[in-house]
Parts: sequence; structure tokens; C-alpha cells
Amino acid sequence: IYTRQERNGILLGTYEKACKPWSPVNTPWDFGHELLQPDIDRIAPSLEIGFKHFPGIEKAGIKQIINGPFTFALDGNPLVGPVQGLTNFWCACAVMAGFSQGGGVGLAL
Repeated sequence: IYTRQERNGILLGTYEKACKPWSPVNTPWDFGHELLQPDIDRIAPSLEIGFKHFPGIEKAGIKQIINGPFTFALDGNPLVGPVQGLTNFWCACAVMAGFSQGGGVGLAL
């Protein structure tokens, strides 16, 4: 669970232990920043934990549920390393936490 300010409100976010693949074979080439259908039933257990930690949020209610895809490799680990056939070219893909892990991944490379 995490929280952060979102405009004049507060956002409560969750990370799932067993994510549901939205496109299990591949990502469509024309996919941009589209959102997926809200699924409150799937995140309800995490919301309950969040409400216990932040009771004021439960009393405030939910204004909007946003469901968007994350990039993961099949084993849940990031794909980090040299790109075959390209000298001095490295990649860091499927890093779940993005900005918060990006510096560490860059330092490791």
C-alpha cells in the first residue's frame, strides 16, 4: 500500500502479490497509456488493509478507481543487462517501481 498527494486529495495505491495479466501473450503495438476497467473486488483486500492504516481515508470514501497495467517479466524480476549484438548498449525493462528503483538500476549498470 502507498499514499501520496493527488491534487487537493490523497491517493491510496496498492500493489498486488498475484497480478492478473491483462495481455498475457504480448502488448499490442498500438497500446499507449490506456487504462483498464476498474476492478474493486480484486483490490478490496488491499483497500481493507489501507483503511486500517489510514482510517481517515475510509471515512472520506472513494472518488475514483484507476486500473492501469504495469510491466513485469514472467518471473516478476526486471530485465537488466547488455543487449546482444550492440556494443555498450544496455537495457533495464520491466522495472516495477520505475523511478524509485531506476537510480539503483542505473548505478548497477
